[in-house]
Amino acid sequence: EVGGFPLANYASGNLKLLTLGDTLWVVAREFAAKYRLPDGYRYWSLPIPATRSFQANGAIDRNGNLYVAISDGYDTQNGYINFIAWKVSSAGRTVWTKTWKPWKNDAMNLNNWAMGMAVSESLNVLAFYGGTNWATDSSNTGRQNTYVALLDKENGGLEWSEVWDYPNDERTSGWADGFFDGSKLYLLGTTQPAYNRLISFVRVYNLTVTDVSRETPGTPKCFALSQNYPNPFNPTTSIQYMVSRMSHVTLTVYDALGQKVATLVNEEKPAGSYQIKFNAADLSSGIYLYRISVTGGKESFSQTKKMILLR
Repeated sequence: EVGGFPLANYASGNLKLLTLGDTLWVVAREFAAKYRLPDGYRYWSLPIPATRSFQANGAIDRNGNLYVAISDGYDTQNGYINFIAWKVSSAGRTVWTKTWKPWKNDAMNLNNWAMGMAVSESLNVLAFYGGTNWATDSSNTGRQNTYVALLDKENGGLEWSEVWDYPNDERTSGWADGFFDGSKLYLLGTTQPAYNRLISFVRVYNLTVTDVSRETPGTPKCFALSQNYPNPFNPTTSIQYMVSRMSHVTLTVYDALGQKVATLVNEEKPAGSYQIKFNAADLSSGIYLYRISVTGGKESFSQTKKMILLR
């Protein structure tokens, strides 16, 4: 037996279908709607909060709230430069809308595309993932990388973000899919074969869970270390990290042989997001590692990332 029902709205491009029990959500570049299964009764339909969206994708939580990731802000020179995250309640009311660009310098935002959302109930955060094509010089020459951001599930606050590209490959196609498994975030991506060999890969983020019920609004929900920017760099680069509660933080830089070359942080830090600049003027070109170690309370956290000094 074959059944079905027509959508009440015109939809172009890709559609995202989400289900929970006998409820169906449809996300398109023009609208988001909620239907009853199997008869197709429409509970509500809302237009996408964008002037000219490229695509939209979404996720739902266990309470039936809908979260939508959108690419917007098209212009003929730079493409889709804005990211939009949109939360809609189960009853069809907009709870919050957040619009931002991955690069603070507008000239660097060439083309940013949203691919999807993942919801973590335990961390109370959203993972907004996709890609970014950013300008490397005034001629609008770009590099294409993956992009992921953690947003506060309750108010849309930006907790942390990372731009990352697969090692030794010029361009990646952005994160195509992702999901949470407890405190771990898994993201799937591919490189672009036109620039190098085609590689599919999974990147895993281990996000330490904290007692979120005691946190104030805007407080990071986890410990995290971001990829430095720019990378490669000469001679300075910035490193961002996130601390979810008062902890002792050390951030240390090592050369490829494991010899310590700099200690950037070694002190108690309250909960918050931080950025520190690393100056490698006295170092030679090569691969360096930077490692964060966080201790305090019942949990500890450590992570190491690679950066390249290129003279």
